[in-house]
Amino acid sequence: MDRNQLVELYREADLTCAKLYYRSRGARMYERTPLPPSSDARAQLEAELAAARAAVDALPEPEPVFQLMRGHMRDFLDGEALRLSNYFGRASSAIGELSWKIENFAGVDSRPEAEKVDILMAQLAAVPEIAAATSALLQNASYDDKAALAGECAQVCDNYRHYGANVGRYFPTLNTTAARKLSDAIERACAVIAELTPQIRSGSAPADDESSTARFDEAYYRRVLHDTLGVELDELLSWYRDEISHTRAAVFESAARLPIATTPRTMPEVSAALNQYAGPCDTPEAMLERMSGYLKRAQVAARDWVWFPEEVCRLERVPYPLRESFPWGGYSDGDGRLRPITGKVFLNDGNFRAVTDGWLKMQSIHESYPGHHIQYVRNVTDTLPETLKLGAKHIPLIEGVAHRSEHVFEFVFEEDPFYPLFVAYRRHHTAVRIMSDIMLRYEGRPIADCVKLYMDELGFDHATARGQVRAQEQMEGYFTCYYYGLKKITGYERELGLDSRAFTELLFSCGNVSMTTLEGFLKLDDVQRESYLNDFGSKLMAPQDVAKYGRATRK
Repeated sequence: MDRNQLVELYREADLTCAKLYYRSRGARMYERTPLPPSSDARAQLEAELAAARAAVDALPEPEPVFQLMRGHMRDFLDGEALRLSNYFGRASSAIGELSWKIENFAGVDSRPEAEKVDILMAQLAAVPEIAAATSALLQNASYDDKAALAGECAQVCDNYRHYGANVGRYFPTLNTTAARKLSDAIERACAVIAELTPQIRSGSAPADDESSTARFDEAYYRRVLHDTLGVELDELLSWYRDEISHTRAAVFESAARLPIATTPRTMPEVSAALNQYAGPCDTPEAMLERMSGYLKRAQVAARDWVWFPEEVCRLERVPYPLRESFPWGGYSDGDGRLRPITGKVFLNDGNFRAVTDGWLKMQSIHESYPGHHIQYVRNVTDTLPETLKLGAKHIPLIEGVAHRSEHVFEFVFEEDPFYPLFVAYRRHHTAVRIMSDIMLRYEGRPIADCVKLYMDELGFDHATARGQVRAQEQMEGYFTCYYYGLKKITGYERELGLDSRAFTELLFSCGNVSMTTLEGFLKLDDVQRESYLNDFGSKLMAPQDVAKYGRATRK
């Protein structure tokens, strides 16, 4: 077998892995195919997973680049195995995914409304089948899983009712008859989901009881961190307290350089100073206007550091399902079919008084330029394998890179003496997130203790602190990744001694990979790196995009 034939085998294996991903999420070519959490569906997908593993394990790896690609696909399948275990083993999983699907059609999908509503109607029609399979899982579900399902049912019904009552807002070109049919279908699905709730509510704690706990079994927590996120729990436990001490000290060092009469001596005083001298806007509209200006400045600066084509980063208010768990804002990938490539950064207009000037400046970088928006744009344009676009154990990379940009791009706002303090404060924030996750998942501390930690260490108001912990409840282990990824990435940067600009471009070129794969990529020679970037392109990437965005076309 020559090299070209072997590359083709790798591309086929990549496609097989990617299709498993899309099948388990009802996405792309499977968006009309419901996936009830039934024993039959589980057996089928686990057989497909085993076949994919066997195909990947059989691949030769004669060069370093092949070793990296095969290692990445193994990481990818590790994550899929845990996902399937959760989806088919936890009663709350399938119901919990319904909200993001309807939000995607309402806020992201760029296809004609008639087409996407037709698909949405098919998905809504499958809700009874999903609910029936979920009900069967309840017979052997734990108390915690029943309580989690109660919360998911309540949240999905709330989100469904919102979209059902606002069909004209989210699907403005539908005629009256079509809009009514969609609204009725949403209401019927909501009623089916609501029927699950009485079976599990009795004896469950209220959904937002802060005396409750959310502890994981240690083996499961380790598996979530390792198999899904690529984070090692023992590493976190070995240094997280020391890192919090270091980041707290850095905050006070930065505060001591401020041109103000009274130097902050405690973290609540730091938060108060940031609110006083670089505080929030008076209205949500003013917040959005200010953020728009910051995005333009960050975009100009980013073009000198990393390649990206014509694109659009829309600025919007927080999507309805995320309003309680994204206290400041965030980023949402766009529809990859849309040109120019378009994503959106959103701000929480309902919590605007907590979104200080530092949060706006930081988010213009972290969420956008060069942060998550540019990561998304490069995901669309780069000729990488599909699984490198989808990602495996990659959250420390995508969050660590965006977190690094916050500091590297301080110069964008060099006229502001308070922004360096906010960057230090933000770094302390991501270190504290690790402590909160360990308290919540490993130590089994009450939610109230985690809320208090954010209030004490960062001066958050109760609503913002609760929103941060709520996000940690919903996104298992995710918030350990920001500081963990930053620590790894800056270590590689020091070790390799690369120019900061060149290193930045590499970080946006490698795809969505684990820290182990990133380290291997950074150490490839030029020939092997060119092969990594060009030879293994996704079979799902449109030929016109390959022609338009291929590296040979870049200036």
